[in-house]
Amino acid sequence: MSALEQAISTYRQAVDALEDAAKKDEIYAAGLHALTVRDQIASALDGEAQPVPSNLKKLVQNDHRLTALATKIDSTLGRQTLKDWRRTRNPDDKLWWWKLDEVAAAAPSWNNRCSTFFAIVFLTASVALAADTFNTVRSLGANPVSTIGTLLQGVLALIAASAFTESGRKVLVEKFSHPRFGKREFKGWGRAVLGLIVLALVAVAWYSLPAVAAGYFRRQGAEFSNRGLTQQATASYEQAVSLQPLVVETRLALAKAEEQGGENSKAIEEYKSAIALSERLGAAELNDSYYDAKVRLARLYILEQNYRNALLLLNEVQDKIGLVSPAKRKDQLYFVLTYSGWANLELKHLDEAQSELNAAIGQKESGAPAHYLLGSTLQELKQDGAATEQWKRFIQILQQFPAQKSDVQMEWISIAQEQLTKGTQS
Repeated sequence: MSALEQAISTYRQAVDALEDAAKKDEIYAAGLHALTVRDQIASALDGEAQPVPSNLKKLVQNDHRLTALATKIDSTLGRQTLKDWRRTRNPDDKLWWWKLDEVAAAAPSWNNRCSTFFAIVFLTASVALAADTFNTVRSLGANPVSTIGTLLQGVLALIAASAFTESGRKVLVEKFSHPRFGKREFKGWGRAVLGLIVLALVAVAWYSLPAVAAGYFRRQGAEFSNRGLTQQATASYEQAVSLQPLVVETRLALAKAEEQGGENSKAIEEYKSAIALSERLGAAELNDSYYDAKVRLARLYILEQNYRNALLLLNEVQDKIGLVSPAKRKDQLYFVLTYSGWANLELKHLDEAQSELNAAIGQKESGAPAHYLLGSTLQELKQDGAATEQWKRFIQILQQFPAQKSDVQMEWISIAQEQLTKGTQS
């Protein structure tokens, strides 16, 4: 048996012993013995001009076994022990077996596998949330909130993904390491933590972006509405409702915009949705806006000649008028009585109409609609002189308070003026 064959046999036995070793001192002795024997093999190889292929095959097999045991040696003895061996031996750089600590560091341990798994999960979730946000906002058209929010999520996902490449980690180290906290390598659990942070930020954006975008469209809708651009206001409120369908105030704003734009059928459906949503959400949403929506819906019912449903709604509000805030109660009662009088006028319940409209004027003498409707009621009752006085007061109020023109039908003004002209001529 040649010296090389004998050394390889001893090497195999040393690796066997290392595999079987369980205690720290046993691993220490078996590991150091295996490395020393491997040095002998290296010397024997230098002395043979042409090694036998079968010997080289056995050597490669045992080298693989020793490499596989690097993690065991490193985790049991500690990296510093391996460094101490190397410093004492001072081997040539070509003798790789003295660098088993570096082999262990590069090996995909269970710890590394777990950290990589979680990093991938966090990155995948971040990308999925970013994609979901993009799908949510892409139908809204160009707007700064959606654009900035989507770009921010994309950048965050890119940061997390960059930790999986060497060049990306280099950039992260340069940009995010600080001398006070030490140099970060963004490997292993560091990479997983980065992925978790990015996921948290993306999740916050995913959760809050629809609300922020809806707020943007609500403000835009209010601005358009104040400028009289009802079509644009309606479009903005529709975008806000699509983002936050369970916000009552947004649905009410949309209904009012549709009402102002003359889209009565759409406004009716939106008011009904807002009222139903308020009732489903509970007592907290049964506020002034809830009762105002019912009164506005009743007005639209009257315009659509659905007088009985209008009266049902108005009676419900009147029965619960005490639940309206004191600041709004008198004004709300005025509209309830006015619209009730209007519906009864259309139904030819003239005595009821007169009583309710007089009560409405008692709540708010400067309310133009009540005076016009009372004039029409008195005309039906053949009290032409009293009717003329009501129409005259109606015109005076509109001249004094032009904003009330939004509360009346435009034909009422021409009818009242025509009746007053007839009265003057007669």
